[in-house]
Amino acid sequence: MHSAPPIEVDLAAGRDERIVIMLLYAACAAVLACWLAAQLNLPVWPPLLLATPLAAMLGWWVACGLLPRQPRRLGWSGQCWQLRTGLAAGGAAGSAQPSPVPLRQLDLQLDAGGWLLLRWQQADGRHAGWGIARAAAAGSGWHGLRIALQAHAGAPQPLRDAMA
Repeated sequence: MHSAPPIEVDLAAGRDERIVIMLLYAACAAVLACWLAAQLNLPVWPPLLLATPLAAMLGWWVACGLLPRQPRRLGWSGQCWQLRTGLAAGGAAGSAQPSPVPLRQLDLQLDAGGWLLLRWQQADGRHAGWGIARAAAAGSGWHGLRIALQAHAGAPQPLRDAMA
């Protein structure tokens, strides 16, 4: 089997996804507050007004922990997946480029056509992270990213290959 060609794409910042997570937390709290008030024969508004904003704040905090705000680039070198963080938007020329962090494993969690949810583990095994890949953010590299993910996502890379 041939390896997918090298590719490097920008990952989305995840702002929209953080908002969706926050709204889901708030909606779940609202439903739970209404149900609990009905079960206890209490007025609905006090628990609803207390639980919904608290859950929204909790959801925002969780979402910010899962989806960091710094720009990132995901790349397939032809041998292993690599992640660059702390880049200028679009990897501006002339800016200092941090060295890529090799990834031991990359998993495609959700594929919604023009939107992908990715989960990875760094080669040192200590850190796992999440990322959002969007067709609009990836630009012309979108097709190559999907090919590389189909061919090389999932199985952990041997450490000797990941460090190359």
